[in-house]
Amino acid sequence: MTHPAQPSRDPRPRIEPDPTTNAVSSRELLMQLRRAVEFHLRGDYLSAETILRAALRSDPELPQAHHHLAVVLHAQHQFVDAERHLALAHGLDPHQPGIDARLSQYRLDAGGRAA
Repeated sequence: MTHPAQPSRDPRPRIEPDPTTNAVSSRELLMQLRRAVEFHLRGDYLSAETILRAALRSDPELPQAHHHLAVVLHAQHQFVDAERHLALAHGLDPHQPGIDARLSQYRLDAGGRAA
């Protein structure tokens, strides 16, 4: 006897868009960023990373999400990816507090030269 195939479920969290506009609200994105920071502070880097990547799927030009993702990746010793996301955050908003010094350090950690 064969069983019908179960529909595959995407295990990644989704940030649900507003059904009337099909856009994710800024409030929802900020709530998710806050959740990610809470996971990061508890040392649950994988949960924080998952949430941040979901936020970036919703809005790839969100500098705070790139910045926080860089910090989480750096904590996991993923230095090249951390530097890449921090560079993206810097390109989107170069006025974030401390980003210049952090980017220089992340470039060194990734094996490059500080700018």
